[in-house]
Amino acid sequence: MARTDASSGKRLFFLGLIASLVLTAAIAIGVLLFGEFDETTGRILFTTALLALFSLVALPGGVLIDQRRHLWLAYATLALATVSFALALAVVWRDWEESGGESLWRTLAAFAAFAGAAAQAATTTARLRPDDAPLVRRLYVASLVLGVLLAGMIALAAALEIDSSGYYRVLGAVAVADVLLVVVQSVARRLGGPARATAAAGAGEAALLVTGPREALDLAIPELERRGLRVSRRAS
Repeated sequence: MARTDASSGKRLFFLGLIASLVLTAAIAIGVLLFGEFDETTGRILFTTALLALFSLVALPGGVLIDQRRHLWLAYATLALATVSFALALAVVWRDWEESGGESLWRTLAAFAAFAGAAAQAATTTARLRPDDAPLVRRLYVASLVLGVLLAGMIALAAALEIDSSGYYRVLGAVAVADVLLVVVQSVARRLGGPARATAAAGAGEAALLVTGPREALDLAIPELERRGLRVSRRAS
Protein backbone atom coordinates (compact mmCIF):
# COMPACT_ATOMS: atom_id res chain seq x y z
CA MET A 1 0.00 0.00 0.00
CA ALA A 2 2.84 2.38 0.90
CA ARG A 3 4.55 1.54 -2.38
CA THR A 4 1.36 2.31 -4.30
CA ASP A 5 1.00 5.64 -2.51
CA ALA A 6 4.61 6.53 -3.35
CA SER A 7 4.07 5.65 -7.02
CA SER A 8 0.89 7.73 -7.11
CA GLY A 9 2.67 10.67 -5.51
CA LYS A 10 5.51 10.38 -8.02
CA ARG A 11 3.05 10.27 -10.92
CA LEU A 12 1.15 13.30 -9.68
CA PHE A 13 4.35 15.27 -9.13
CA PHE A 14 5.71 14.63 -12.60
CA LEU A 15 2.32 15.20 -14.23
CA GLY A 16 2.12 18.51 -12.39
CA LEU A 17 5.63 19.41 -13.56
CA ILE A 18 4.80 18.60 -17.18
CA ALA A 19 1.51 20.51 -16.94
CA SER A 20 3.25 23.58 -15.52
CA LEU A 21 5.86 23.57 -18.29
CA VAL A 22 3.23 23.12 -21.00
CA LEU A 23 1.10 25.89 -19.47
CA THR A 24 4.14 28.14 -19.28
CA ALA A 25 4.97 27.59 -22.93
CA ALA A 26 1.34 28.04 -24.03
CA ILE A 27 0.95 31.33 -22.16
CA ALA A 28 4.28 32.66 -23.43
CA ILE A 29 3.44 31.74 -27.03
CA GLY A 30 -0.03 33.26 -26.76
CA VAL A 31 1.29 36.51 -25.30
CA LEU A 32 4.08 36.78 -27.86
CA LEU A 33 1.77 36.14 -30.82
CA PHE A 34 -1.42 37.93 -29.79
CA GLY A 35 -0.69 40.16 -26.80
CA GLU A 36 0.32 43.80 -26.67
CA PHE A 37 3.69 44.52 -25.17
CA ASP A 38 2.93 46.57 -22.10
CA GLU A 39 3.73 46.31 -18.40
CA THR A 40 1.14 43.60 -17.80
CA THR A 41 2.42 41.55 -20.73
CA GLY A 42 5.92 41.70 -19.34
CA ARG A 43 4.73 40.55 -15.93
CA ILE A 44 2.86 37.63 -17.46
CA LEU A 45 5.96 36.54 -19.36
CA PHE A 46 8.09 36.81 -16.22
CA THR A 47 5.51 34.78 -14.31
CA THR A 48 5.53 31.95 -16.85
CA ALA A 49 9.33 31.92 -16.91
CA LEU A 50 9.45 31.77 -13.11
CA LEU A 51 6.95 28.91 -13.07
CA ALA A 52 9.16 26.88 -15.41
CA LEU A 53 12.35 27.80 -13.54
CA PHE A 54 11.18 26.86 -10.06
CA SER A 55 9.46 23.72 -11.35
CA LEU A 56 12.89 22.58 -12.53
CA VAL A 57 14.45 23.60 -9.21
CA ALA A 58 11.90 21.41 -7.41
CA LEU A 59 12.45 18.44 -9.75
CA PRO A 60 15.42 16.88 -7.86
CA GLY A 61 13.28 16.81 -4.73
CA GLY A 62 10.67 14.82 -6.63
CA VAL A 63 13.36 12.37 -7.76
CA LEU A 64 14.41 11.76 -4.15
CA ILE A 65 10.79 11.21 -3.14
CA ASP A 66 10.51 8.66 -5.95
CA GLN A 67 13.61 6.89 -4.62
CA ARG A 68 12.32 7.05 -1.02
CA ARG A 69 15.71 8.42 0.07
CA HIS A 70 16.60 11.42 2.24
CA LEU A 71 13.02 12.64 2.33
CA TRP A 72 13.93 15.56 4.60
CA LEU A 73 16.17 16.93 1.82
CA ALA A 74 13.49 16.26 -0.80
CA TYR A 75 10.80 18.16 1.09
CA ALA A 76 13.22 20.95 1.99
CA THR A 77 13.99 21.39 -1.71
CA LEU A 78 10.30 21.52 -2.59
CA ALA A 79 9.58 23.98 0.24
CA LEU A 80 12.44 26.33 -0.68
CA ALA A 81 11.46 26.26 -4.36
CA THR A 82 7.84 27.02 -3.48
CA VAL A 83 8.71 29.91 -1.15
CA SER A 84 11.16 31.33 -3.69
CA PHE A 85 8.52 31.17 -6.42
CA ALA A 86 6.01 32.97 -4.20
CA LEU A 87 8.55 35.69 -3.38
CA ALA A 88 9.46 36.06 -7.05
CA LEU A 89 5.79 36.50 -7.92
CA ALA A 90 5.51 39.16 -5.24
CA VAL A 91 8.48 40.98 -6.77
CA VAL A 92 7.05 40.80 -10.30
CA TRP A 93 3.50 41.85 -9.44
CA ARG A 94 4.06 44.40 -6.69
CA ASP A 95 3.40 48.10 -7.11
CA TRP A 96 6.89 49.57 -7.42
CA GLU A 97 5.71 52.96 -6.23
CA GLU A 98 5.26 51.44 -2.77
CA SER A 99 8.14 51.15 -0.32
CA GLY A 100 9.72 47.86 0.76
CA GLY A 101 10.86 46.66 -2.65
CA GLU A 102 14.53 46.37 -1.69
CA SER A 103 13.85 44.17 1.34
CA LEU A 104 11.68 41.90 -0.82
CA TRP A 105 14.48 41.57 -3.35
CA ARG A 106 16.98 40.69 -0.61
CA THR A 107 14.66 38.06 0.84
CA LEU A 108 14.11 36.56 -2.60
CA ALA A 109 17.86 36.40 -3.26
CA ALA A 110 18.45 34.52 0.00
CA PHE A 111 15.67 31.98 -0.51
CA ALA A 112 16.51 31.45 -4.18
CA ALA A 113 20.18 30.87 -3.34
CA PHE A 114 19.36 28.22 -0.75
CA ALA A 115 16.75 26.67 -3.08
CA GLY A 116 19.51 26.28 -5.67
CA ALA A 117 21.84 24.75 -3.08
CA ALA A 118 19.12 22.32 -2.00
CA ALA A 119 18.40 21.36 -5.61
CA GLN A 120 22.09 20.70 -6.20
CA ALA A 121 22.30 18.61 -3.03
CA ALA A 122 19.20 16.63 -4.02
CA THR A 123 20.57 16.02 -7.51
CA THR A 124 23.95 14.70 -6.35
CA THR A 125 22.34 12.70 -3.53
CA ALA A 126 19.96 11.01 -5.98
CA ARG A 127 22.96 9.90 -8.03
CA LEU A 128 24.80 8.26 -5.11
CA ARG A 129 25.30 4.51 -5.43
CA PRO A 130 26.24 1.94 -2.79
CA ASP A 131 29.36 1.04 -4.78
CA ASP A 132 30.66 4.60 -5.17
CA ALA A 133 34.36 4.86 -4.45
CA PRO A 134 35.56 6.85 -1.41
CA LEU A 135 36.82 9.60 -3.72
CA VAL A 136 33.32 10.09 -5.12
CA ARG A 137 31.92 10.27 -1.60
CA ARG A 138 34.48 12.90 -0.60
CA LEU A 139 33.72 14.95 -3.73
CA TYR A 140 30.03 14.67 -2.91
CA VAL A 141 30.51 15.99 0.62
CA ALA A 142 32.79 18.79 -0.60
CA SER A 143 30.21 19.87 -3.18
CA LEU A 144 27.52 20.00 -0.48
CA VAL A 145 29.72 22.22 1.67
CA LEU A 146 30.55 24.54 -1.22
CA GLY A 147 26.89 24.69 -2.29
CA VAL A 148 25.80 25.82 1.18
CA LEU A 149 28.75 28.22 1.41
CA LEU A 150 27.85 29.76 -1.96
CA ALA A 151 24.21 30.18 -0.95
CA GLY A 152 25.25 31.75 2.34
CA MET A 153 27.58 34.20 0.59
CA ILE A 154 24.82 35.23 -1.83
CA ALA A 155 22.34 35.71 1.02
CA LEU A 156 24.91 37.72 2.99
CA ALA A 157 25.71 39.92 0.02
CA ALA A 158 22.00 40.63 -0.47
CA ALA A 159 21.30 41.27 3.21
CA LEU A 160 24.28 43.59 3.80
CA GLU A 161 24.36 45.10 0.29
CA ILE A 162 28.05 44.27 -0.01
CA ASP A 163 29.76 46.20 -2.80
CA SER A 164 33.32 44.92 -2.35
CA SER A 165 34.80 43.62 -5.60
CA GLY A 166 37.04 41.29 -3.60
CA TYR A 167 34.00 39.65 -2.01
CA TYR A 168 32.42 38.95 -5.37
CA ARG A 169 35.71 37.60 -6.72
CA VAL A 170 35.73 35.06 -3.89
CA LEU A 171 32.03 34.33 -4.47
CA GLY A 172 32.72 33.67 -8.15
CA ALA A 173 35.64 31.39 -7.29
CA VAL A 174 33.44 29.39 -4.90
CA ALA A 175 30.77 29.08 -7.61
CA VAL A 176 33.29 27.78 -10.17
CA ALA A 177 34.75 25.30 -7.66
CA ASP A 178 31.26 24.11 -6.76
CA VAL A 179 30.33 23.45 -10.40
CA LEU A 180 33.67 21.71 -10.93
CA LEU A 181 33.12 19.32 -8.01
CA VAL A 182 29.65 18.40 -9.25
CA VAL A 183 31.01 17.59 -12.72
CA VAL A 184 34.06 15.72 -11.43
CA GLN A 185 31.81 13.49 -9.29
CA SER A 186 30.25 12.02 -12.43
CA VAL A 187 33.63 11.49 -14.07
CA ALA A 188 35.14 9.91 -10.94
CA ARG A 189 32.11 7.62 -10.62
CA ARG A 190 32.68 6.28 -14.13
CA LEU A 191 36.40 5.75 -13.48
CA GLY A 192 36.00 4.33 -9.98
CA GLY A 193 35.71 0.67 -10.93
CA PRO A 194 32.49 -0.31 -9.17
CA ALA A 195 32.13 -3.71 -7.62
CA ARG A 196 30.67 -6.40 -9.88
CA ALA A 197 28.22 -9.03 -8.64
CA THR A 198 28.07 -12.45 -10.29
CA ALA A 199 25.45 -15.09 -9.47
CA ALA A 200 26.83 -18.45 -8.34
CA ALA A 201 25.37 -21.63 -6.90
CA GLY A 202 26.80 -23.65 -4.11
CA ALA A 203 25.53 -26.23 -1.62
CA GLY A 204 22.05 -25.91 -3.14
CA GLU A 205 21.90 -22.22 -2.20
CA ALA A 206 22.03 -19.13 -4.39
CA ALA A 207 24.95 -16.83 -3.66
CA LEU A 208 26.74 -13.83 -5.13
CA LEU A 209 30.44 -13.57 -5.90
CA VAL A 210 31.34 -9.89 -5.77
CA THR A 211 34.61 -8.71 -7.30
CA GLY A 212 36.17 -5.29 -7.56
CA PRO A 213 38.44 -2.83 -5.75
CA ARG A 214 38.52 -3.26 -1.97
CA GLU A 215 36.99 0.19 -1.38
CA ALA A 216 34.08 -0.61 -3.67
CA LEU A 217 33.53 -3.97 -1.98
CA ASP A 218 33.37 -2.33 1.45
CA LEU A 219 30.53 -0.13 0.19
CA ALA A 220 28.63 -2.61 -1.98
CA ILE A 221 28.59 -5.76 0.17
CA PRO A 222 26.72 -4.33 3.21
CA GLU A 223 23.99 -3.08 0.89
CA LEU A 224 23.65 -6.49 -0.77
CA GLU A 225 23.57 -8.26 2.59
CA ARG A 226 20.82 -5.92 3.80
CA ARG A 227 18.78 -7.20 0.87
CA GLY A 228 19.07 -10.75 2.19
CA LEU A 229 21.77 -12.00 -0.20
CA ARG A 230 24.68 -14.23 0.81
CA VAL A 231 27.82 -12.57 -0.56
CA SER A 232 31.36 -13.75 -1.14
CA ARG A 233 34.06 -11.25 -1.92
CA ARG A 234 37.07 -11.32 -4.16
CA ALA A 235 39.32 -8.23 -4.25
CA SER A 236 40.77 -7.36 -7.65
